[in-house]
Amino acid sequence: MRYRSYLLITFLLTSVFCTAQMAFTKQTDPRLELSSSGVAINSVLSDQQKENLFVLARTWGFLKYYHPVVAKGIYSFDSCLFSILPSALKAENKLKRDGLLVDWIGTLGDENKYDEAPANNDSAIYSKPDLVWLSDKRLFSEKLSKKLNNIYLHRNTEPNYYVSPAEELNPSFKNEASYGSMKAEDDGFRMLALFRYWNIIEYFFPYKHLFAEDWSNTLKEFLPQFVTNRSPLDYRLTCWRLINRVHDTHASIYRDSILNNWTGMKGPAIDFKTIDKKIIVRDYLDDSLASFEIVKPGDEILTVNGQSIAEIRKTYEPYLCASNSAAADRNLIWRFLFFRRDDDSMFITYKRDDKIKKGIMHLYYHPPFQNGETWRMPMYKLLSDDIGYINIGKIKADSLPVIFKQFRNTKGIVIDIRNYPNEFMPYAMGKYLKPAFTPFVKYTGPDYLHPGGFRLIGYIKNGATEKDSIEMYKGLVIILINEQTQSSAEYTAMALRTASRAVVMGSQTAGADGDISRAPFPGGFYSPFSGLGIYYPDGKDTQGIGIVPDVFVYPTQKGIAAGRDEVLEKAKEYIRNAKAF
Repeated sequence: MRYRSYLLITFLLTSVFCTAQMAFTKQTDPRLELSSSGVAINSVLSDQQKENLFVLARTWGFLKYYHPVVAKGIYSFDSCLFSILPSALKAENKLKRDGLLVDWIGTLGDENKYDEAPANNDSAIYSKPDLVWLSDKRLFSEKLSKKLNNIYLHRNTEPNYYVSPAEELNPSFKNEASYGSMKAEDDGFRMLALFRYWNIIEYFFPYKHLFAEDWSNTLKEFLPQFVTNRSPLDYRLTCWRLINRVHDTHASIYRDSILNNWTGMKGPAIDFKTIDKKIIVRDYLDDSLASFEIVKPGDEILTVNGQSIAEIRKTYEPYLCASNSAAADRNLIWRFLFFRRDDDSMFITYKRDDKIKKGIMHLYYHPPFQNGETWRMPMYKLLSDDIGYINIGKIKADSLPVIFKQFRNTKGIVIDIRNYPNEFMPYAMGKYLKPAFTPFVKYTGPDYLHPGGFRLIGYIKNGATEKDSIEMYKGLVIILINEQTQSSAEYTAMALRTASRAVVMGSQTAGADGDISRAPFPGGFYSPFSGLGIYYPDGKDTQGIGIVPDVFVYPTQKGIAAGRDEVLEKAKEYIRNAKAF
């Protein structure tokens, strides 16, 4: 009897709270910025509390995207989470917790007032959501499972307030409150951060099938971490570690002063490259600053401020946010290895000609940035009378007619994509390389009426059309790629390699393609992720794998020391040795 009274009181309080929020939200900005959650959680969770939070996180996310009333956004569902959290934590067993959740769900609106959703048999369905867990008897009592399955039958069939398609059809979460003034010690907001991000990835990340780990186990693992890490820095680092588990090179945390202060904004005016697991000086990023440095291209960095590269990597491994090892090596250098907060220099040991030396490396606030390994190269040039060169990092579309006219009689062209494109080139350049308008990409986007599923949006084509009166380039096309080829650069490589005489040369790319979406976190920061599924026309993955070269070529430490671009040299050799066509 006391248990039934407890449920009734909780039911009434929750109903009043959510109803009040509904009324309040209708009169103010729908992205309601609360200053406090009013939730307090003990630092040490019992096993029952961990289970309760796990079930609540999954239930809350499902309701957010499937419940026909919740999906309208007519009241703050963040507030409703804060209202149910304390009671859910106190539930002594599964039966009590599930009874509480059933009554709470009842306050959100009657799903039975909505028609059953039609069967999802559209031929454009690429993958269906995994909702088997709704009937998991180990997770839910029969009553709660029945309720959730009924909501699925009467699921939302109208636009969802909390997620909508952006211009490119990737998911947008623009209506989520960012809570920029939240205090990190607020237990409710930290739980919201975990619940929100985990469910965004659960329902809207197109590459979950590539996860080596079970994403639900990741939720279980991070629950205690989000409970205990209460300082502003620890909270952000916990979020960053969670983001890292998505294994997406697009992902990280941006625009956050606390993390920028932690990683440091001072870095060297030097470029580095990982070769055979060694950190090698590749080039200077500013020639005017080169005279201040003791290291030279080809030197191997052994220690930084007394720490070995392996020790430093171990510290930052949970924050590399990379789709593959090539991108992880790159991110270690770009984001962590040589960056500091206050220092103007760092102590290093390095190896040159088998001799170990000591010295310092100068650091600069916002150090020089150059676009990939090609920044010293011009927009285009003749490498020789019979070989042309195009730098995608600098090329402009309006220059293409002049370039291809000049390169008309060459035996081959090297298209260098070891950088990020200056302008979008798949279509403009494709017209000069492909006489037929054919597919180069198959892509998918979220099924917004069936969250967790993805729809085939279509195939994207490039090449000349009947309306184009362009003289086709008839020579060999060598496309250069490496770990700095990411996102739009990978997309460009996919597009241009479908030319009949194209050869892709180099090494593994960053493995992150598709328009980015931004997941907002309480605290005012966000994390991007790959929001569309990008595949080859035959359905093969590009995420993680990247663009696989036809010919693998790697720079060497000796070649860098000699100032040679061995990948470009191999491309020229390939063209010269090619048979006439």
